[in-house]
Amino acid sequence: MKTSKKRRLWPWLLVILVVLAGAGYGGWYFYQQQQAQPATQKTVKVSQPKPKKKQHIKLVALGDSLTQGVGDKTDNGGYVGIIKKNLTQHQSLKVATQNYGVAGDTSTQINTRLEKQTKIQTNLAHADVIVMTVGGNDLMGVLKQNGLSVNEKNIQAARKVYQRHLTTLLKDVRHYNTTAPIFMFSIYNPFYVYFPKMTEMQAAVVDWNRTSQTVLQQQGNGYFVNICNLMSKGGNLTQQSKSKKSKNQLIFTGDNFHPNYIGYTKMTQKLYTSMMAHQKGWLIKS
Repeated sequence: MKTSKKRRLWPWLLVILVVLAGAGYGGWYFYQQQQAQPATQKTVKVSQPKPKKKQHIKLVALGDSLTQGVGDKTDNGGYVGIIKKNLTQHQSLKVATQNYGVAGDTSTQINTRLEKQTKIQTNLAHADVIVMTVGGNDLMGVLKQNGLSVNEKNIQAARKVYQRHLTTLLKDVRHYNTTAPIFMFSIYNPFYVYFPKMTEMQAAVVDWNRTSQTVLQQQGNGYFVNICNLMSKGGNLTQQSKSKKSKNQLIFTGDNFHPNYIGYTKMTQKLYTSMMAHQKGWLIKS
């Protein structure tokens, strides 16, 4: 009996041994395969350090009546005072500003002041940001000189002269400061709302702005802040019920030419947007 039981157990034992042997080989094979495969490398994300911002900046404004702030009844210096406030509030900066705007100055007159006044030269040399308004009086000079007889030939001749003068001015600015970005406002047509059919005037303004932008870009590290449509058309226009004449909401009613405080605020919004788009050149520490 014992012998027969042993005989019946042998086939089962043999099966169990085969299964165990197979399992053992499978485990050994799997182990070998795992060892043969290269270790999976974990991807480690390295966080980039945030760029450090300056705590103090110096902004120098150079130009004509728009830099001086004519039309701003708050006597805060037009866009210069507003951009200082914006940078202080939104960027937590301490901002020092110098305003060298003189009403009526042409490109050559601005350059003459730069050549003669060492204070302007010194402050330009230490500026982190330079903001300029120029060109409006050059164009107005052509219109005043020729009056109703002004034509395309007069304007194009004057534009070429202006191009040379602006090139000289910007080269002189760069002589004193080679690194600070220059933000230059365009000119605009303050008469557009009142005389929208004077297409020659609007075309001259657009052409003038194109020249300014080209010269600025040729000097490098310059950014053109185009306010032509904004200031010419006055944003939202209203109709005066009695006179039925359009009114530019952004122009100072005292002369119907310069921006009012709202106009300067709108201009500054454009300037601030451009400055923040190119902050690496003036806000970020090198």
